[in-house]
Amino acid sequence: LSALVSFALAFFDEKSGEEGWTAYVEPLVILLILGANAFVGVWQESNAEMALDALKKLQPDEASVLRDGNWTSIEAVGL
Repeated sequence: LSALVSFALAFFDEKSGEEGWTAYVEPLVILLILGANAFVGVWQESNAEMALDALKKLQPDEASVLRDGNWTSIEAVGL
């Protein structure tokens, strides 16, 4: 939204005709920063999902527990 407002202000500003393309530098910078932010966010989320999958693979399926003085094996999900 801020980039659109900045583009509109640059377009309708009377001085922008004198400044030429330099009036649009600020809106372009805003759009580049927004694009970079979106890219980094997607990249970080992808890395987090891969790390979570790797941790799930390390989790054992069964666990040995001491119940009533006896060692038994149960599913780790039940812990």
